Amino acid sequence: MTARPELPNSPDGQAGARGRPHPDASALRLDHETMVQRHHAPPSAWASRLSIVREWRKRALRTALRCWSLSLPHRRRPPRPDEVRQIVVFGDMGIGNFIMFTPMLRALRNHFGRAEIVALFLKGRGADAVARRLDSIDRCIVLSLPKEPGATRFPALARQLRDNGIHRPDIVIGRFNGSAYLPLLTALWRAPWRVGHVAGAGYRPFSDAPFNLRATMRLDQHEVDRNLDLARLLGAPVDGLRVEFPFTSDEAGAAETVMRRHDLDPTRLVCLQMASSQLQYWKRWPAAHWRTLIGLLAARGLDLALIGAPDERTLVEQIARNCGTPTPPANLCGEIDLGATAALLHRARAIVCNDSGLMHVAAAVGTPVVGLFGPTEFDRTRPACERFTPLRGACACNRGTLFDRVTLERIEACERPCLSGTQPAVVADAVDAMLREPTR
Repeated sequence: MTARPELPNSPDGQAGARGRPHPDASALRLDHETMVQRHHAPPSAWASRLSIVREWRKRALRTALRCWSLSLPHRRRPPRPDEVRQIVVFGDMGIGNFIMFTPMLRALRNHFGRAEIVALFLKGRGADAVARRLDSIDRCIVLSLPKEPGATRFPALARQLRDNGIHRPDIVIGRFNGSAYLPLLTALWRAPWRVGHVAGAGYRPFSDAPFNLRATMRLDQHEVDRNLDLARLLGAPVDGLRVEFPFTSDEAGAAETVMRRHDLDPTRLVCLQMASSQLQYWKRWPAAHWRTLIGLLAARGLDLALIGAPDERTLVEQIARNCGTPTPPANLCGEIDLGATAALLHRARAIVCNDSGLMHVAAAVGTPVVGLFGPTEFDRTRPACERFTPLRGACACNRGTLFDRVTLERIEACERPCLSGTQPAVVADAVDAMLREPTR
């Protein structure tokens, strides 16, 4: 087997085949490195046996679901609005994915005006912070994954749902998701209309057997349009790809306060989003490029704000260290929450960002986006906005989809020239072009 290059072990995000460990390596990076090493370590005999047992258990559960699904109602026609009292939507996804889910939710709300729309989430993903802002959702339920081992988790999860008034909804909607809980709960509720994405475009669900209204995805289809296909199957008219992220007047006030505190002028303000999730570290533009870009933008007289989640503050500080500017950019990671960040983005002239949730927040509030794309599914996840400049170098590591484990392993082994090949001067010129356009 070909030796894998060393994974990135510094905030620079560079593949370590020629690099050395960074002296400021964080605990976050060490945790990830340990996880990857364990993943690729030769399995022990017991681990191999356990893996075989788990795989056979999955196959048995899929077979049981196929048989169970034969007894479910199989209505093929879309429901009439007066037939629907409750709609349950599985919302377990990332923040950016849920923002791309909002046009579908708006279509449901407009078509099924009298129905209660309930969104379900597993604790810890963060998408419920978006859902609670939407007029299209009546209730959000965040489920705690039971601690019971194995198959006993499912009845405990079902009890949580019954306690929250979810017994037999009229419609169940499941966006593409590899979880076993989605098809199991869909079959349990025996809803007359069960809508979901089925295998296609590289996506292989745990099971799509329970769905009686099925959407097949295309490889080049944007995620917003994939989600709208679910609404179309229910007969709901759709009104375009516009995504939403409403923020309150209090959050707008918090953004104003932080701009005054850091002396940020909104007419010159450009936000920079440098981090990404721990598991998708390969989406990050190299730190050395970020430092150079900060110097180039500061030399143009722009005010810079670094934005992100609270747990990204240390990483962002490491990246922006020694950027060579008289005044370091304002690090707002953890200083303001997601809603105030959206309000800040609404006031900003532009954002430069990785492929991330905040990229989609910016698109939703109308901020011009300069997106730095690496080995990601650009056709599926590009922001749904008009003022958008994508920057991406050439690379062959992503020849499939991110649903494919083989593709993910190829991405991890690659040095990602698609990111490192995008030079800071090119990004600075793209920002200049954005700022020359008429303001909103």
